Amino acid sequence: MYRCKDVARFHHTRSVVKGAEMERLDDKLILSLGLDRDSVEYVFNSLRPTKKEVKLTQLDVLMALKPDSAMDYDLENGQLRFDGKPVFLRETGEMEYPYGDTTFVAALVTAKCMEYSFKKTIKNARVIELGAGTGTLGLVSAALGAKEVILTDLDVSIEQLKNNVELNMKSGWLKSGIVKVRELYWFSAEDVANLGHFDFILGSELWFDEDLLAPLNQVLKTLTKINPNAVILMGYQDRLLVDDTDISD
Repeated sequence: MYRCKDVARFHHTRSVVKGAEMERLDDKLILSLGLDRDSVEYVFNSLRPTKKEVKLTQLDVLMALKPDSAMDYDLENGQLRFDGKPVFLRETGEMEYPYGDTTFVAALVTAKCMEYSFKKTIKNARVIELGAGTGTLGLVSAALGAKEVILTDLDVSIEQLKNNVELNMKSGWLKSGIVKVRELYWFSAEDVANLGHFDFILGSELWFDEDLLAPLNQVLKTLTKINPNAVILMGYQDRLLVDDTDISD
């Protein structure tokens, strides 16, 4: 399982330093950017054999330097782009349990991690997003070429998910039938198993309640029993709400 707590920042840092001369990145500059020299040197050295240019967007650079700045973008009007496609995310912004009405920065960072690290493998894949909320990761998967995406959440978020799917279909890049919305109750093993085979299992900010760790773990076990080779990609911002050891277990 990949946890995009720092992975996406690593890849954005890679893009920012690509083509730069290491000598120009002095300690004062690195510190001002909130980076550390070891990470920058490692990323820079890993890029030396790479000839392919990375096209940067303003979002890439901002998220490399300060991930929270991604929230300054107008998500509802398609300023968030992946593989050149505008992904529209309409939200109510209500910060009430279970917090599905808001797009969190962890989802955007995880989405950029997907674009940089999993773009090739997610193409033509079957993808599920757990606790989808606004559907960020699932919609980005579709933008990256997934053949089928299932957005799942509790009934409170279903209408919002359907609206966001329709919004992206109206924009022209999302074809009908690629992204589907389903209500999913994690405590129903039968419902989870009936979803079938997935190549990617995605989620963001799912570890906000210790009481949900056990059922989430069971969902992951059920889905990976169907496909042991499934990629599990989870993003979260550490707020000390749950213990890292509980997540690892």
